[in-house]
Amino acid sequence: MALEGNLQDLSLPNVLQIICLERQRVGIMLRRNAESGAIYFEDGEIVHATVGRLVGEEAVYQLLTWTEGNFRTTTDVKIERRTIRSRWDQLLMEGMKRLDELERDRAAQPNKLTTAEVEHDARLENEMLLLMSRLDSLRARLAERQTQKRPVQALQILTLMANQVADLSEAIFGRERTADVLSDALSRATAQHPTAQVLEFASNRLPAEHVTDLYNSAAGRGRAQIYGDVSHTLIGVIEDSFKQLTSCLRSGGTVAELKEAYEYFLQELTHTAEAVKA
Repeated sequence: MALEGNLQDLSLPNVLQIICLERQRVGIMLRRNAESGAIYFEDGEIVHATVGRLVGEEAVYQLLTWTEGNFRTTTDVKIERRTIRSRWDQLLMEGMKRLDELERDRAAQPNKLTTAEVEHDARLENEMLLLMSRLDSLRARLAERQTQKRPVQALQILTLMANQVADLSEAIFGRERTADVLSDALSRATAQHPTAQVLEFASNRLPAEHVTDLYNSAAGRGRAQIYGDVSHTLIGVIEDSFKQLTSCLRSGGTVAELKEAYEYFLQELTHTAEAVKA
């Protein structure tokens, strides 16, 4: 039997339990104002979820923060891919744990956060953690033996990282403010690394061929200088963008946790980039 209702009357965790315990193959569609999300079930297990730019488990955790909005289930579903492998009860336990942490963080604030602010922080935190996960996969490519011997390929990977950070920045700030953020970040970074001053963002993205041409235009030791300046500049842009993103958070505790996470990532990224034989 199809379920339909309001999350204020029947919470999402309770809806998920009903579906999973009855071992249903359904999709649940959720809407809250202009936001929409979906969770898909196969034989009572949660196999896929989406909300905004989030996919998989992080999407489930984000949707579990919704305390209002409408939902409906449908058996007319086509599950194109599986993005979740954890058992449904493990997902709920982790989701409830995160909700408890958010509520404790909210209670610890001198000026308590509103429900909307808590949900805003949870959404942005999930987005940033997902971004750092993708960036760390790229860092692993940068650390591969073949890439360590190919500075052009290393610069292309770093450029892709900077552009992925710009993607999230644009989703949060919009195109115009992101352009200002990137311009300021580039100015600060190139002040210390002068040969990278010719770099320019076009439509908030740095063309990979522009970076490649800059490196290839030099010769001998000049290439090593350009690699060092450009790689440090790109890492500086990523760091500046992370700082701007965390400045949007309301919770001091969340800011501290994310700052620790991205500082550790940037430290590892810097070591990996510096190990490239330019």
